[in-house]
Formats: sequence, C-alpha cells, structure tokens
Amino acid sequence: GNPNRDGKMTYTADDITAYYNSEDTRRIFLVFTTLGEFRASELRGEIASKDTDEAVSAYILGHTTASEADAKDGLVIGKYSLDSSVYSAVTEAAFALEEGETSMPIEGLYGGESGHFILYRAKKSAENLAANRESVTNYFIENEIGKRFAEAKSAIKESISFTEFYGTLDLKTISMSEEEE
Repeated sequence: GNPNRDGKMTYTADDITAYYNSEDTRRIFLVFTTLGEFRASELRGEIASKDTDEAVSAYILGHTTASEADAKDGLVIGKYSLDSSVYSAVTEAAFALEEGETSMPIEGLYGGESGHFILYRAKKSAENLAANRESVTNYFIENEIGKRFAEAKSAIKESISFTEFYGTLDLKTISMSEEEE
C-alpha cells in the first residue's frame, strides 16, 4: 500500500489479505433495530446466548430484516474509515469486542432512522475474505488514506506544541557566546 511517484496507490492481493488478517479490521455481524431499547436488549441477549458464528448468523437471518449476505458474511470494518462521523460509535465498539463477544445496544442513526445497533464480532476466514474482497479492498484504501490523515494530523499537532514551546521561551534570558576568531 505505497503511493508511487504519481501519488497513485499501488497494492497487491497479498496486501489486501494481510490487511484483512490484521488488527486494523474486524468482521462483525451488525443488527439495527428501530423498535426501542427494550427490543434492542432482547436482541442483544439472544445474540449473546449463541455459541458459534453460524448460530448467530442463523438467528440474525431468522429474526431481523438483515439481508442474507449480511447475515451470512457479516461486515468487515476497517479501523480508519473516512466516514467516521456516521460510524464512530459502531467502529469503536467493533474494535473493543473480543471474538465471539456481543456489544451492548448502541444508539445511532441508520438510513436516517434512529435506533440501536448490536454488534457481534465473528471470526475471520478465507471464505469470508473471498466473499467480501471488494469491500475489504475499499476499506484497505480508506484505511491507508485514513492512516496517512492520522499521521499528518498528529505531526501537525506535534509541530503546534513545538511552536508553542518556542513561543514561551524568554529570548532576553538567552545569551549566545561568540567564538573568538
């Protein structure tokens, strides 16, 4: 994932696979309900009681409006997303979960509707990567750009505090000794 001289990003299939298997991604099953906090808690309890990814998948397929693809494959979420304002709480929760863990209901908006998200962190697999290669590739690109933004932002913050440090120096108290020639 390196920019070449034209600034274009180049990457290989191996880069995508390595990214998918890294700590920069999570495979999750995501449920969204507009039926209130009580229903969200019920759903969370049901999902948390399942002991395999397959059982969670089957439950989601049978009890929610999730599409078959979403219920079977789940979503792959990247740590650095360009659309962080929409998904920030969901992304944060996804990265806080251990494999097989279910989040508490998270209030949020989806498609303009307000409701609750419930996340379940599933195991990653070669089959899941194959089924989601296109979206994983898009997340890889967003992740690379997002990482660069984060690095640039932190470099800018460091330079600001560095400048502030110099701004607080009292120049009158500093003397430079001149060397004799």
